[in-house]
Amino acid sequence: MSPGRNLPPRRPARRENVNESIRAREVRAVFPDGTAEIMPTSAALRKAQEMGLDLVIVSPTAVPPVAKAVDYGTINTSRRKNSTKRKKNSMSCR
Repeated sequence: MSPGRNLPPRRPARRENVNESIRAREVRAVFPDGTAEIMPTSAALRKAQEMGLDLVIVSPTAVPPVAKAVDYGTINTSRRKNSTKRKKNSMSCR
């Protein structure tokens, strides 16, 4: 570390509200075929994994929380692309 740079150590990125890190007892699960039902988190996770998808919490403040079965990799990529596009299109006032 170079002198004069006191940076805190980087923490590894956590995938919050995805698959096993979901802490809610039950969720309103929304699946790609359009069905939505309230079920225990373990059952929703099992059903999503059978489809080859990830269970992602979409609305954590709802009662019960809304979880959607999607491919997490594509969602993460699209979020990153949108944020870079927003940064590029923003105008800074100086």
